[in-house]
Amino acid sequence: MPTNSGKQVLQKYLDYIFDKYRTVFTGNIEVISYGVDISELYPINKHIARSRLKVDINSRYILFVGRFSKTYKIDILPLIFVFYKIIKLKEFSDVKLILAGAFKDNSFSDLFRIIAEIGINDRIIFFPNFSEA
Repeated sequence: MPTNSGKQVLQKYLDYIFDKYRTVFTGNIEVISYGVDISELYPINKHIARSRLKVDINSRYILFVGRFSKTYKIDILPLIFVFYKIIKLKEFSDVKLILAGAFKDNSFSDLFRIIAEIGINDRIIFFPNFSEA
């Protein structure tokens, strides 16, 4: 069930435009579903979650959840390079990246090669079937 918070933010922005430019938006604003059943998402204890995922309880993580494809949705390579730069900073040297979601094609050999070449394959954790985690 989608929330209306995004719609409310957009409406405030449109009101601001009207106040500033005296232009009225005459279109419709529709709420679009998230594409997942968010009623199944709820907070749980960090230690329990990490235990279920079989990841180190004491490490820090950046989590990205999405659909991975070379041709649709996200291109992971820019994310990998940003992560590489982040972990070079002293205060983030212990951080790991979790990539969770559906891998839509099997053409990620180039990505895995680059990750190995820049030496961060031990810092990235893949959950290709996140719903099973």
